[in-house]
Amino acid sequence: MRFRWFTFGCVTSIVIVGLIIFASIAGLAKLGSSLEQKGIEKPVLQNSFLHLFLTGPIGEYNEMKNSVLFDDLPSSMFDMLNAIEKAAHDPKIEGIFLEPGAIMGISAIQVIGEKLKEFKASGKPVYAYIDVTSDAGYFASTYADKIFMTPSKSSEFLLTGVGSTMTFYKETLEKFGIEMKVIHAGKYKGAGETYSRTELSPFTKKNLSEILGDLYETKLRIISDNRQDVSYKDIKNLYENREEIFINSEMALELNLVDELHYKQDVMETLGIKKDNLISLSSYSSNIAPVASGAGKIAVVYAEGGIQASVSGFNAKAITSEKMIKILTKLRKDASVKAVVLRVNSPGGSALESDIIAHAVKQLKTAKPVVVSMGSVAASGGYYISALADYIYAEPLTITGSIGVVMMIPNATGLGKKLGIHTDSVARGKYVDLLNLWKPMPASAQRSLQRNAENIYTEFKDIVMTGRKIAPDKITDIAEGRVWSSAKALKIGLIDEVGSIDDAVKKAAELANMSVYGTENYPKRKTLFEVIYDDKFNFGAVMSSLVKPESRILNEFDKELKKVENFQRDKIQLICPVSIQQ
Repeated sequence: MRFRWFTFGCVTSIVIVGLIIFASIAGLAKLGSSLEQKGIEKPVLQNSFLHLFLTGPIGEYNEMKNSVLFDDLPSSMFDMLNAIEKAAHDPKIEGIFLEPGAIMGISAIQVIGEKLKEFKASGKPVYAYIDVTSDAGYFASTYADKIFMTPSKSSEFLLTGVGSTMTFYKETLEKFGIEMKVIHAGKYKGAGETYSRTELSPFTKKNLSEILGDLYETKLRIISDNRQDVSYKDIKNLYENREEIFINSEMALELNLVDELHYKQDVMETLGIKKDNLISLSSYSSNIAPVASGAGKIAVVYAEGGIQASVSGFNAKAITSEKMIKILTKLRKDASVKAVVLRVNSPGGSALESDIIAHAVKQLKTAKPVVVSMGSVAASGGYYISALADYIYAEPLTITGSIGVVMMIPNATGLGKKLGIHTDSVARGKYVDLLNLWKPMPASAQRSLQRNAENIYTEFKDIVMTGRKIAPDKITDIAEGRVWSSAKALKIGLIDEVGSIDDAVKKAAELANMSVYGTENYPKRKTLFEVIYDDKFNFGAVMSSLVKPESRILNEFDKELKKVENFQRDKIQLICPVSIQQ
């Protein structure tokens, strides 16, 4: 009896201590979250300038809240748009001081630029200062009232254009004795070509050339419209015929690409901008109060990244059915949410995950209006999850479409021979060795997989025909894996209108018959402490999902490795075949 009571007492003590530890850690997580937020707060002084320092790729939405631990990470477009809109009506903000660095993504810049135009319409100035910047950085600067540049001859920028460089691994894999079996449905669906060819197929090259032409012309016209003293003809000549690679400060002034040459300190003194009244985006964002709900809410759901099956760890850079279903189901049942805007910025990914998410969108649409707003890219799986919406907007520089299917299966029999690897199987069942790396795939199996891809391709086309009301005799010309610019997508009926996320919100309100409304954003943003707490303190997984490789080369390899990993998890992918450098 004593032993039983002793055992019971020990177990009870362990449970109680465990609960105390758990509660303590939870309390510390909440305290840490609070301290994180307080650590970035900064009062806004009178006559302040909002400082927009643009560098790196600009994401659509950051699921992490502003944090003292990550205040050096690039801010999201969501943060910038909110801050610029707030600053336009903030009596303490006198103007915006824009500094572009090595920034990427002309579509995101164009969206931010339109918001800067609205800011200028409020009567407040936008000043840009260039030290050294990229092509995209100069593009951002053209939205300013005045562009200053450092007088030094080492102060310079590039005007490069719009392009796409694909890296092909077929011969590299062959040297190791690995062959990648690539199965396409759609003749323009070139997503697997980097593993099965040594150059772009004629179809992919033609399609890519058309898209790049549209994006290039749109970009040049925006620059010439913004810099009214520089004609479209002059800008195009600069991009295509200039002798010098870099445009230094003297050349920039002579060509009317900038307005004045001064050192930054002198510019700041002339404009009356002091250190204390130059407020960073992260500090200013922490002062922005949540939008009031009004008579009802419009939910804005950000779906950014590749579409893939759920994996362990915080998944901020991916779209999963688990994450999306949780959000969309909640919104469908929430009576205070009257309409939903789905902001899609995705090249696609898993066919199965895309279909599950599309079904959740279809269910949501039975309860309330759903409007899609497309970011830089909403192609393949990204288009699949958009197609059933009530209304679709795309930005002027969006690429979309890519209605097709690709499968990739590795075959390492050549590597096995080189390494002296032999296999011997005892099996029952025709296809038990289908995915065996060390055995060649039978021709009959490859034909079966091709039929499978064609079936999924048919399902994809059916989704598009249903959602966009496109006749069966028209769908083949639109599909086949072709990628479209927003201007062309509008003509062929893949989208309803070229417009911004603000236009999408207004349309959602119109469809829901709302004149007074607020907005609420999803996924809900979390601090680092909240993420670690929610992910059962899997600190390593959380950090690896937040930190990107610094090197561009490492980043490219990281993307390719993730692509291969996704194909291992799910052999059938709806993924955009091209990646465009902007």
